[in-house]
Amino acid sequence: MSCIGKKYTWAITRLTLLGVADVIGVTDQDTWEYGQELRAIIAEKKLHHVVFVHPQTLLGMVPASEMTREKYMETADECRSMLEAQYGSTIKEIEALITADRDTNSTYCGMVKFLETEISAALVGKSYKERKRLQKDTAKKMMQRSEAFTMAIRSLRPMDVRLSMHPSSGAAKLSISLIPCPKGFFQRSPWHSCVAIDAQGGYHCVHSEDVKMTHDLVYKNGRPYFYMVKESVAEEAPAEGSFQAPLHVEVAKEASFMAPMSPKATVK
Repeated sequence: MSCIGKKYTWAITRLTLLGVADVIGVTDQDTWEYGQELRAIIAEKKLHHVVFVHPQTLLGMVPASEMTREKYMETADECRSMLEAQYGSTIKEIEALITADRDTNSTYCGMVKFLETEISAALVGKSYKERKRLQKDTAKKMMQRSEAFTMAIRSLRPMDVRLSMHPSSGAAKLSISLIPCPKGFFQRSPWHSCVAIDAQGGYHCVHSEDVKMTHDLVYKNGRPYFYMVKESVAEEAPAEGSFQAPLHVEVAKEASFMAPMSPKATVK
């Protein structure tokens, strides 16, 4: 985001929490706390060009200046209902979109995959067919909410350029990699993975289970922050608090963080 600010000094990046957490059982309380942590990072990094917009503010329900934890909790359900009533699609329409649109299909397939672990508790004891059905139904509900947000943003912020961390053809949004990875690979969702650094300094978004034996966990401010490959921990690991987030302008110069075009994707 800082790269955008350096090129376009007048630009503002607006972040809105999409609002699908409840579909997979995340509470509104946890969603609020997550947003507060993001705001703390923005303040720490002095990213003055980044502005948060609550869905309730986007829809005109609650002015930004009046938003509090209590107000957020009180209006969360109403906000979701209003969003789906005014901008939502039916499940049949979502299924048709998944079939017809490559970007939507790519996002949907990614959601089905990560739901294997995201809702693992709900999958226990079910047959393979039942597990796949639950994953697909949940993914469609998430896509339904996502498309409602997309339509709301298009309607209420028509002059904004939409940025996305998911790969796409570039037809409806600009896809950027939040964490530039070696060889142009696109990162996993940051909230579904952690960062592991290899011996060459390359960043990888991985599941912690995949690197626990080969990497050491590095802490910042007493919290787990990233994994460093064991052979280089003693000599190369940054001191606590000195590690810089991967997405910054110097990294951007070295590695393209625009989404690679899918071989099957077509520009519409």
